[in-house]
Amino acid sequence: MLIRSFKWGQPLLVLLLWVGIQIPQTKEGTNPNIIIAQNNVSKSICPNELGTKIEEIIQRREFMRSHWGILIQPLNSNFNLYAKNSEKFFIPASNIKLLTTAAALLEFGSQFFIRTPIYRVGHPPNLTTLRLVGQGDPTITTDTLKALAKQLKQQGIQKIEKLIIQEGYFNNSGIPPMWEWDDLFFSYGVPANTFVLNENTFDLILTPTQVGQQLQLSWTDSIAAKQWQFENLTTTTDSTTDNNISIQGFFAQSRLIIRGQLGNNVTPNTEKIAIIAPNKYFLDTLAEVLENEGISVAQKQIISGNDSNRLENEIAFIISPSLELLIQKVNHESHNLYAETLLKLLENKANDEPKTSILQKQLTQLGIDENSYKIVDGSGLSRHNLATPDTFVTLLQNISQTPQGKVYRNSLAVGGINGTLANRFKNTPIQGNLQGKTGSLSGISALSGYLDIPNGETLVFSIMINTSDQPNTNLRQGIDEIILLLSQLKKCSNNNSSLL
Repeated sequence: MLIRSFKWGQPLLVLLLWVGIQIPQTKEGTNPNIIIAQNNVSKSICPNELGTKIEEIIQRREFMRSHWGILIQPLNSNFNLYAKNSEKFFIPASNIKLLTTAAALLEFGSQFFIRTPIYRVGHPPNLTTLRLVGQGDPTITTDTLKALAKQLKQQGIQKIEKLIIQEGYFNNSGIPPMWEWDDLFFSYGVPANTFVLNENTFDLILTPTQVGQQLQLSWTDSIAAKQWQFENLTTTTDSTTDNNISIQGFFAQSRLIIRGQLGNNVTPNTEKIAIIAPNKYFLDTLAEVLENEGISVAQKQIISGNDSNRLENEIAFIISPSLELLIQKVNHESHNLYAETLLKLLENKANDEPKTSILQKQLTQLGIDENSYKIVDGSGLSRHNLATPDTFVTLLQNISQTPQGKVYRNSLAVGGINGTLANRFKNTPIQGNLQGKTGSLSGISALSGYLDIPNGETLVFSIMINTSDQPNTNLRQGIDEIILLLSQLKKCSNNNSSLL
């Protein structure tokens, strides 16, 4: 349930409304079917044995075509407990979010908020215009708009002659050119936009009917669903057949073909579908919400650029949760839309400079070589992103020394506890002691983060696998076994490392 609070100002008789949004806790990004590495090696190992143990894992037959990059160091030392291809480029998948969130946190601070101002011309009960100026806030929901409409109604507003939303806040909003087009139909492929409502997604629900009949299609948002044409080629089967659903989209078309089958005794299947015209969706939903609250809307308009009116007064504003909470959403759940929004905010601040200049400035100040990474999006969905294991280890070590280090570390998922690591490392010594960021694309798996080991030492690590022909469950299993080895490290008399 979303919680909102309201702050009132008194500029003459104008209501200044503040609508705050609390991010709901969700389970996106977790997978209950992940193979969990078991802690089946109980004995301790010396640091000088670690390399041999890791090589035993990565040289298994199933990994013979996989490309590994690994770097493991103590938090406060550059001593390599283990390194393999640590300065080579890898596709990091969602580990790129570590760079995006670090740069945003250092540039804006943990208490930065995204503010969406709302202006009016006229006085209650009839307004000439009501104009919302989009600032890219990805947290606004229909409930937010309902809270706004209710407060406007309480102030005596009954009619709005023209409802306006102003887009264009982001200089180059739209789909990142390096994304694969068949990702764009689903919730994980939603790009940042000036206006975002309900994360610009809706649920498509497929419900079994009678055997031999089509599945019933329904949706949680009729306004959003109107943007798509659905072709239903599904079948309801008996309980003896396998269940499978596929959704096929078409480049530059608002058409989805749904194929597959569900047994007549299974629960409905839900697919999260992207909204392809987000500005129109926001405007149409806002108009409907206002109408339902008893405020009539005569006209609707989407405008671009700065079209302020000297007769306007700010009547309200919507404010996002703090950046501290936004980066938690990004790193806990690997939320692509939020990550893309943060990168757009950094790009906007760069003005006429190269779009990644602010990000690069912050990372350089952290001691990260600008030649050790290549960022083309904020989320890691593109396979054109590149980074080295050394990039992430340096980031994790150096940001821990900044005033924002605790906020940053707490934004990461915790092994066996929450986020994308909720179902990994359960019932092992790692549970509750690892804070990290996962990454996953087909043939790619990554995990970078902090690990507190039993002797009180904190390790930092980055493990990436590329070009693999193995299922991602197998890749995660290999990574997790390496992490379990780290929990068994002990100080040995013949050890010359700085560990302990």
